[in-house]
Amino acid sequence: MSKKQNGKSHLVQDLIQEIRNVFLDLGFDEIENQIFIPEDDVYKQYGSEAPVVLDRCYYLAGLPRPDIGLSREKIHEIKGIIGNFDVDEFKRILREYREGAIEGDNLTEEMVNKLCIEMNDAIRIIDLFSEFREIKPVPSRMTLRSHMTAAWFITLQAMQDVYDLPLKLFSIGLRFRREQKVDASHLRAHYGASCVLMDNELDIENGKRLSREILEKIGFRSVKFVKKSATSNYYEEGLEFEIFADGIEIADCGMYSRRSLSNYDIKYPVFNIG
Repeated sequence: MSKKQNGKSHLVQDLIQEIRNVFLDLGFDEIENQIFIPEDDVYKQYGSEAPVVLDRCYYLAGLPRPDIGLSREKIHEIKGIIGNFDVDEFKRILREYREGAIEGDNLTEEMVNKLCIEMNDAIRIIDLFSEFREIKPVPSRMTLRSHMTAAWFITLQAMQDVYDLPLKLFSIGLRFRREQKVDASHLRAHYGASCVLMDNELDIENGKRLSREILEKIGFRSVKFVKKSATSNYYEEGLEFEIFADGIEIADCGMYSRRSLSNYDIKYPVFNIG
């Protein structure tokens, strides 16, 4: 009998674990930032720049619950499948489904249990109603997180008066981008590592020293900071930097803008690197 071999972990997850350990060793607390970001929050952060930022976001849509009636003809068709049945009970099931009291994926089970029928018959009955097949998704104003900053403002607003300063937080998770093309450097879903430092006395030089320490512990050498010529609206003007190592951009950092922070009633300076 051959010796059992351990399975192989994924390289991306190995890297995530390595970066997690770096942040934890530096005294950062890990946060699970929210993935669903209301459109209004993008406007609060980006201001007039928001429409072009939202162009890269995925909006969420949902299927509305159809209002289904039971005509004489439909009742006759159902009886052709299961014979006599409790019409009033089925009307109640459809009404509660419409009102959200019954979840969509529980509808057939509810029919099986309350009408005392087989699962295959429940599915055949549902197939009689064109209302289910003709449902069109209705878009909402909720987006999928395209950048971790969108969630940081919400998190910091909630935590600023609950925990002592300095507040050192990090989060590693998926970001979703509506890329027009997909290649090695343009992915519609990718992992990003991001951290924030919030404190009473904090400036960009503190942030840059922290960034250099983090990146060197990850393994990057000869780190170079280049001030962006056009600052993103959620960063303070002139205080956003692209970070390069060996000619490759590996991170972006800066001080969150006072305007964006004030939109969330955040009282303290915040440095971010992602």
